[in-house]
Amino acid sequence: MSTLKIKSALVLGILVVTFTFSQGLYRNNISALHDSLFKSIEITEEVHEAEAFHSAMHSMLISASAYDRIHDYSFEREYLKYREIGESTLAKLRNRAKMLPSPGHASHGADNSKSILDNLADSFQTYKSTLDNVFNKNTTSAHANISAGRNIFDTIFHKYYATLHSTHSDRLDSIKSEASRIYRESNVLFIAQLIAAILAGILVVVFVDRVFIKIYKLTKQHSLTDALTSLHNRRYLEKIIEDEFQVDQRPLPSVSAILLDIDNFKQYNDQNGHVAGDHLLKDLASVLKRSIRKTDRLVRYGGEEFLVLLPETSKAEAAGVAEKIRAVVEASQFHLPDGCPASQVTVSVGVATMPEDAGHVEQLIKTADDLLYRAKREGKNRVSVSSCDSGDTDA
Repeated sequence: MSTLKIKSALVLGILVVTFTFSQGLYRNNISALHDSLFKSIEITEEVHEAEAFHSAMHSMLISASAYDRIHDYSFEREYLKYREIGESTLAKLRNRAKMLPSPGHASHGADNSKSILDNLADSFQTYKSTLDNVFNKNTTSAHANISAGRNIFDTIFHKYYATLHSTHSDRLDSIKSEASRIYRESNVLFIAQLIAAILAGILVVVFVDRVFIKIYKLTKQHSLTDALTSLHNRRYLEKIIEDEFQVDQRPLPSVSAILLDIDNFKQYNDQNGHVAGDHLLKDLASVLKRSIRKTDRLVRYGGEEFLVLLPETSKAEAAGVAEKIRAVVEASQFHLPDGCPASQVTVSVGVATMPEDAGHVEQLIKTADDLLYRAKREGKNRVSVSSCDSGDTDA
């Protein structure tokens, strides 16, 4: 039972460790995918704000050019609106860049984005100052400022804005690469966990099967064993009668039965107590096991009665075994539970053989029982054997 508990604990421990380890890996992968998703969202928002900034710069240039041609103050208001949008979106981009990891720990081109945005802010300041001059009264100066503004716009787009887009693209590619790696690792982990689950399932099935088989065998053994003497019991006797000595078997099997009973056992119990009586039964069972052959079947038949079935044994051979048992018991010194010598113990024995004395095993045991009680009546401590001629003889 202790070994069974250790094996159960070991199997349970393996399953718990495997499950905990795999769940930990899954949790790490899910956390990494979560981080990648949020980084992708942040970059997407940056791209959206960069597009808004580019659109605002372009609209500023269009509004200034329209004002230069028509001198309609509504274009000035539009210009101011788009300039405010440009300033607002650039401020958002720069604030995002400040929240990115420090250059020493930067990832996905974060430090490059900061550098580009710093240069972009300086160029945008120059761009604003140049276009603001368009709205002065000097027409010649307005044309020159629009031309200068176009040049600054082109410089910003090609030198900074395109580079910023490229940086965003590189960061997204890096995140996608990392997500792809995590996905592959998750697939490998899933396959490994599936294999581990199958192996664990097989291990559990095999282990449980062995446990149930062991429990079944133990239960079966206990059901067929006498708890006090560890000999076979009446249920075992019924089983072997059904399996080995069938009534319809022809010709009838040759088998002898020895049924013995402790003489004066009630007096022994009354004198020494039931604990001493149980002690005697266990000691007698040991003596009987040493006195019979390996092929013989020893059963505690009930109370202080014991039955020995001797397959393929003639009446004379069975009588010899019975007499040996009687003599060994008589010569044995039994002891009380406290170690003190007990009074002499003897047995009365009845011997019958099939098919001479019976047509089936139940009748054979009944005949041996009758002969046992005849031995009791005739003085005890003797063997009574059936006779083919007169039906009874003594040995």
